[in-house]
Amino acid sequence: MSKNVRGHGGFGPGRPSHMPVQKAKDFKKTFKRLMSYLRPHKAVFYLLFLSRPF
Repeated sequence: MSKNVRGHGGFGPGRPSHMPVQKAKDFKKTFKRLMSYLRPHKAVFYLLFLSRPF
């Protein structure tokens, strides 16, 4: 039997697991910026949250 092995890790495209993750230097500022980008879609997020099954 032959196994279908592709490289090491095998979690699809992306960074290798041994590389460090980039972190925001100022999380609070970064989070506020993200929220301002998502603000026009706020109603959609509310609808998605309210329509999820409990």
